[in-house]
This record gives sequence, C-alpha cells and structure tokens, in this order.
Amino acid sequence: MEFNNHFLNCIIFAGIVDTEFLRQIRQNFPLDAFRSPIRMSVASLLYDYVDEFKESPGDHFYDLFYDFIKTVPEKNRRLYDDYIGILRKIDNVNTQYILSKIYQAIRHIRIEEALAECARLVKNKRYDDAESTFLNAIKNPTRKNFLYINYFTEKDSIIDRMSEEPYLMKSMIGAMDDIIGGFRKGETIVWVGTPKAGKTFGLISMAFSALLQGLTVVFISLELHRYRISMRMDQAAGFLVGKKGKQNIMEYSTGSWRKKLKRVDSIFDIDKVMKTRETLARHGGKLIIASAPGNTKNYKDIELFLDELEMSEGIIPHVVCVDYLRNMRGTAREQKRKEKISENCLGLVGIAQQRGCIVHTAQQGNRKAMSAKVLTPDMIADDVDPIGYADVIPTICQTESEEERNEARIYLAAIRESAKGAQIRVVRDLARGQFHLDSELVASEWGKNADND
Repeated sequence: MEFNNHFLNCIIFAGIVDTEFLRQIRQNFPLDAFRSPIRMSVASLLYDYVDEFKESPGDHFYDLFYDFIKTVPEKNRRLYDDYIGILRKIDNVNTQYILSKIYQAIRHIRIEEALAECARLVKNKRYDDAESTFLNAIKNPTRKNFLYINYFTEKDSIIDRMSEEPYLMKSMIGAMDDIIGGFRKGETIVWVGTPKAGKTFGLISMAFSALLQGLTVVFISLELHRYRISMRMDQAAGFLVGKKGKQNIMEYSTGSWRKKLKRVDSIFDIDKVMKTRETLARHGGKLIIASAPGNTKNYKDIELFLDELEMSEGIIPHVVCVDYLRNMRGTAREQKRKEKISENCLGLVGIAQQRGCIVHTAQQGNRKAMSAKVLTPDMIADDVDPIGYADVIPTICQTESEEERNEARIYLAAIRESAKGAQIRVVRDLARGQFHLDSELVASEWGKNADND
C-alpha cells in the first residue's frame, strides 16, 4: 500500500471532525510522520486542541487555522490556503480503515526516510552511520497486533451506539429488513443460489439500494464484463434491454402482480439513461464498476484495488460487491477449489472488518439445490465454510410454479445476530433487472407456514 499525500490528508481531515479518531492519532502518529511542514503545522493545531479541550475542534478548526495563518509569513500564506482547499474536497473517510493501517503507515514512512538517508550516507562513505540509521528505523517496530480498548474505562463506543444508526444500509427488500434490520459496518453477506437463480442480479440490487441510500459502492465482477454490469445497473434504474417497443413487464393490478404487454423506455435511449444516472447521483453516493476474467483475481488483488482507489481517486467505499466466490483465484499454487473459496471468503470478511464496510458476495448451490424448494446450508457447492464466516446467508430458490409467476424465495439460512429460518417470497422481473418488486414473509421458521407449491 502506498501511504501517499492523500492518506495523510485523510488523517488530518478525520482528526478535525472525529474526537475518538483524533485521540488515537494523537497518541500514535508523530508530527514528523506527516512529512510536509504545512501538514505538520495543521496537525499540531489539532494535537494542541485535543490536549487542551479533550475533543476534536470540528467547526472551530477554521477559527484556529485563520488565527494561526496570521503568524505565517505572508509569502507562504497562499500555500496554506491551497492546502485547506484540498481538505475541503475530501468528503468520505473510513476512520476504522485508517486506524487499522496506521502502524503500517508509520513503519513505511520511517523505513522509507531511513533508506533515503542511508543512501546519502553511503554515498559519502559513512557506512557506520548508514547502518545505525537503518537499524534504528527497524529495531522497534510500531506495528501492533491488535487494536484494543479498556472495557471498564472506555465509553466512546457506548456514546456512538446511542447516537449513531445501528445499520449502515437497508437491503430495501421490505420483508427481509423487517427481520434483520439491515446491514452493519464490517458485515459480510454471502448470497447463495443455483445457476441462473439471480445471484448477480441480487448483488446489483444491493448496490442499487446502497446508492439510493447515498452510499459509495465498488462493484467487482469476476464473471461479467464491467459494461455488462453497467447495462444491468441501467436496467435496475428502470430501463429495459432487448428490442425497442412493447415489452412484457410485471405490473401490480387488482391486488396482485401480473404480466402486461406495455410500451416502455429502453436503455438504447442514451439521453434518458444519462438523465436517470444524474438523478441517482443526487442521492450522494458513488459507483465504481470493475471487472476481471474468472480465476485471475483473489481477495488480495481486491484489497490492492481498493487501496489504489483510495490513493488515486480518494474513493473509500461503504459497500463492496464481489461477484463471485467460485470465480476467485487461489492465493497459492495447487489450491483445490474448496481451499480457494474458503480462504477468499475469509479474506473478504477481513476486508469488511478492517475497512468498516459491508461486503456482499455470492456462492453457488449444488445439484440438490437445483430441485429444492428451499436452499439450505447443506446444499452449498464446493465449500460450506462461508456459512461460518459470513454474518448473513440469504439463499435464492424457485419452484416451477413460482418461476411462471415471476416469483422466487429468499431463505435466511444464517443470521449472526438473530434467529435463522425465515422464508421470504419476492416478486421480481429479471427481464427488467428488477430483483425484487415486492416481498412477503411466508414462513417464520424452517418448514412452518410454508406454502405447498
């Protein structure tokens, strides 16, 4: 990971608005690690403020800054104004992710600076000084194995629990949200279904739901080209794919959903597509769509890609969708499929927890699942480890009669925070990219109150 200027600027930005973050940075990130005199001066203002008032300055920061800038030589003031302009452009910082990387960043900076100094000393044939400089940089690593709290004295997380919303996003499938509430930061959700069950559409639906809630989404497809995913997002936004003119669509009438031949807009109408994208963007979220051929990327590649997005684009996602586990490359040679899936799933769980984001991914059901009315955990293909790793496992299945009615079932096979076993019927229209148009709870526990068809 490259700990560049943007990473350091994010530390300062978060310190302005987040008291707990500033307290931890104050204790663990030395001023000289900010590298530039301007950043060091601004960070010093934050450190002095939290030392005196025990909180971040928030809106008072700009009063502090403009009082400080009066002491700066006039010829240098423009540089400080330019720097404040850079900070104002930052709009989303994942503080938990930064804290998880902070000790690695300090080591990186210390060793990088030591190497530069060693090169100068070696050039001047000062070999003992060069050796001493390098040894000093590595002899006392600042990396910690765990971030920790003192349970009896720490109270900030209690305050956060009382003041913050418990869920980062809703699925926007009404019957599901009634049961699980929503998805929290750091959670991993594995969608399971047979081939053509709609797993990819499910992930796209979750991405679309996140965008409607103003969240930043990174969608990574290891199966379809990024432009195919983009096309399906246009479908989810209300545009059809296929022939222009009339289409069979699902429409709610007289108390039920029915197919109806109707003239509708098409994704071939570029002006309407762009207008809809602009409307969606007004919710405040962002969407990055990436793709790579199957079996060429693993969770480490995804981690690197997320680092690159943060460093080069300033994008820190709230939600990451990875389609899907079976198409991920192993992390070592000669790995069997089960080992690949298990390790990559565990890696995605680590990404969610370390970065404080939500990860949605998918896994395939086995042959038994293809004819089952309810896809249960024992029907997951290749590897059952995701059941233990994930926080929520929704499985997608469909009977022949449900297929005729454009319906499917979502079975909540595993929920870390509550009881499993609920069955939810969804009305959908995959021809329009609609993973769910309506939903209802049809069984509250395994086998009970379930329909017979």
